[in-house]
Amino acid sequence: MNRFYFILLLSFFALASSASLKKDLAQVKASLKTGKELDKAERIMNDVLAQPDNRKEVKTWLLLFDVIKKKYDQGNERLYLQQSADTVTMYDLTKKMCLTLKSIDSVEVVNANGDASRLKYRKKHAEALFTYKPNLFFGGTYFMSKKMYDKAYDFFSLYIDCAQMPIFTGYDILNSDTKLPRAAFFSVFCGYKLHAPELALRYLPLAKKDKERHEYLLQYLADVYLSQNNTDKYMAVLKEGFQDYPTQTYFYTRLIEHYSKNNNWASANEYIDQALISMPEHLWLRVAKTTILLNLGHYDACIALCDSIIASHKDLPEVYLNAGLANFNRAVEAEKTAKTSRDLRKKVAASYRSALPYMEQYRRLEPKDESRWLLPLYTIYLNLNMGKEFEEMDKLMKAAK
Repeated sequence: MNRFYFILLLSFFALASSASLKKDLAQVKASLKTGKELDKAERIMNDVLAQPDNRKEVKTWLLLFDVIKKKYDQGNERLYLQQSADTVTMYDLTKKMCLTLKSIDSVEVVNANGDASRLKYRKKHAEALFTYKPNLFFGGTYFMSKKMYDKAYDFFSLYIDCAQMPIFTGYDILNSDTKLPRAAFFSVFCGYKLHAPELALRYLPLAKKDKERHEYLLQYLADVYLSQNNTDKYMAVLKEGFQDYPTQTYFYTRLIEHYSKNNNWASANEYIDQALISMPEHLWLRVAKTTILLNLGHYDACIALCDSIIASHKDLPEVYLNAGLANFNRAVEAEKTAKTSRDLRKKVAASYRSALPYMEQYRRLEPKDESRWLLPLYTIYLNLNMGKEFEEMDKLMKAAK
């Protein structure tokens, strides 16, 4: 094919494409006049704007906005007349209008080579977008209430991003919009629910300004950092939460559990003592304290605390176990030197006798938990020459092996 025919063929395709575009745009304009087949008109415009050259034309974007706004106005009219209107569709149309106005402004800026004085539509569209913007927030809360966290996040994200959009130059939204911190907090919550740490943390600095929900923000952040295996930030958030909200279960339980899990009993004891200052009669804290005292080797203090708990709560297995083990461990440790002293052997036997009622009661409360009571009772019965009871434990030990 020679060059002349090639150019002629290109010209033919260009003319055909132009004619097709004019036909599409004419069909869309007709739909706008009649108010019918607007869904089809929107699809046509999206197809038109899928072409890179068409995306550079402001008028093409304006036509898309007119279609979406027409659909939005029709929905509002149905609501005004108390007719059925799909809430999800109305919020989605709001989002589409906002994104389209943003695109129009971006295209106009490019076409004007960045000269703001040449922007024909910015002022008018900024005013329009400012009236639609609140519905992005309410759309986010609506979808969040329906547990549609991905859609909710998109709405909150767009609402927050409006503060940085060039179209809103001069509005100072970042400092004037009191709902921004709340939207950012909700974005953290949605990201947390979506198990998407990168989304949860995107607007974190702004979310921290929502002082009313600071306690819950710290809880979500702790879970997010834990999911990332970021122990340093996880612990920092827990410590901040404990300092600000010392009676909030979420923070002190996780701090104590973390240190206990890592056998850092001294730190666990430090935090549990701080928590007990605010809640001296808190049952969970007192029971946890007995476990910590046991692991620190503070046996007398452990037994005394266990006895005080048992006096008013006789059905807590862990307290009997800790008191029993405190006596048992004391006997085992003393037994290492008891061979050279008759008095020490008596003390060892006394400790085993003291451990016995606690361990037997624990067995009655937790009969299936052999891993905790079997060996201690075996040892106690052996050392106290309790033949019948020892034989039972011996059979269970052999069966366990």
